[in-house]
Amino acid sequence: MTELSERYLYFAYGANLNQSAMSLRCPGAEYVGRARLAQYRLVFRAKSFGVGVADVVPRDGRAVWGALWELGDDHIRSLDRFEGYPHLYTRERVLVTDDRGIDHMAIVYKMTGGHLATPGYFYYSTIAEGYRDCGLPDSQLMRAYIETDNPEKRMTSD
Repeated sequence: MTELSERYLYFAYGANLNQSAMSLRCPGAEYVGRARLAQYRLVFRAKSFGVGVADVVPRDGRAVWGALWELGDDHIRSLDRFEGYPHLYTRERVLVTDDRGIDHMAIVYKMTGGHLATPGYFYYSTIAEGYRDCGLPDSQLMRAYIETDNPEKRMTSD
């Protein structure tokens, strides 16, 4: 791996929670631990008629659990390609709180638009494995799926 000029904290909430996938996508990235993004909720969205992918959207009173990774410049370039930056996802800095209650500024990828859409089985399974890897509450993942897949919940939970 080349010498990295800068280090970043990255908040993962979808497929990048999966530690085996991240080790392939971003070799040498360091898993820091669990963190929470307050005032957001996890959803699945698509840009057109495809299957849904994970996204975070503002929502008072909710929070999204995820993982903090320490990354270098090469990792960010790799994630930019994986996330379809800047067309499918944008990159922003957000305030997250780790398990110890310490706040951190971290990079997060957010979709550039789209509509609620159910995720595919393999993608959902990849995220579910990431939840287990990080010891996250899988009830959050199931809730996002149910709210995405259930038309009545869509109206009341957006």
